[in-house]
Amino acid sequence: MDNHRPTWAEIDLAAIKHNLSAIKKAAGNAGIMVMVKANAYGHGMLEVSRVCCQEKVDFFGVASLDEALTLKQEIKDIPILVLGYIPPSDAITVVAEDIRPCIFTIESAIVASQAAVQLNRQAHLHIKLDTGMGRIGFLPDNDSLKLIEQIAALPGVTIEGIFTHLAEADLEDSSFTREQIKTFTRFINQLEERGINIPLKHCSNSAALMNFPEAHFDMVRAGILLYGLFPSPQTKPEKINVIPAMTLKSRVSYVKTLPAGHSISYNRTYYCPQETRVATIPIGYADGYSRLLSNRVQASINGKLVPLVGNVCMDMCMFDVSGVGEVKEGDEVILFGRPEDGVTADDLARVMGTINYEVVSSLGSRVPRIYKNGRS
Repeated sequence: MDNHRPTWAEIDLAAIKHNLSAIKKAAGNAGIMVMVKANAYGHGMLEVSRVCCQEKVDFFGVASLDEALTLKQEIKDIPILVLGYIPPSDAITVVAEDIRPCIFTIESAIVASQAAVQLNRQAHLHIKLDTGMGRIGFLPDNDSLKLIEQIAALPGVTIEGIFTHLAEADLEDSSFTREQIKTFTRFINQLEERGINIPLKHCSNSAALMNFPEAHFDMVRAGILLYGLFPSPQTKPEKINVIPAMTLKSRVSYVKTLPAGHSISYNRTYYCPQETRVATIPIGYADGYSRLLSNRVQASINGKLVPLVGNVCMDMCMFDVSGVGEVKEGDEVILFGRPEDGVTADDLARVMGTINYEVVSSLGSRVPRIYKNGRS
């Protein structure tokens, strides 16, 4: 469907390629799993995946079977791991489509085995170990060792991988992360003592990729870095050179002059201190431009930063353009982009009290993704 609303997210595929090259360099000899869940963190799963396929990655990571099946229609020869829960009723589909499931119960492994036997296929499993995230995964204890021994003996299955998730690899205090890595390593050694040798061991997210080379193991999982953003303010940008791939843009839809004392938007949270030129922009919280930003951020119009005034509406928001000179309908607006644009996803995240992951992945379906520099 053609887009008739002048608001869009511009995705620079050359930046994705650049970032992937930097990730490969940082990963050394480890393989690369690119995380394209949540519509590639809002950037467009299929477009980003095509670029990554051209650049020879080893694995794709998604959160759900639906995402895996959508990706499978495009990507035939690179394995796809589902890192989240898959209902037992979908085991036949998982095995038939050669999707890699995340296994964290004996029951899910048995169902995968039964499906593999029924289809006369092999199910490739990745065991999830909970070393401190408290989410999904086997606990690193003797009971889990016994259960994984049982899984390894099931017909029709191959344990292809084992992985864990680091809870705070992006923080300056590295003590808990190092403890998680030790726990993961110790558990792998215990499995190997029992004759279970798993070829793909992975635990590094983007932060660990940068900060913990001892956690690279056989493969790293590159997520937020692929999109040119850093995992947290505590991570050191000088360790890896990445470029933000997304710029959120819109166009001025209306400009008018309001008198001093005039209120703006719902709940009248802003009053013009003097005669004020106000530009209305067709983007709102239904697009993922959060209401938490109200009266607290800036955008760039004609190369100058202007303040957001009044509450963000569902479909629109307003900016004070009094100091910009001539601003007219159709002028381009940058809501966030690269540092040189003057406002970034990190700036919005800081105001919202959240992380840049949420800013980019929350952009809604009403915001089309427009690709430049090497659309595949």
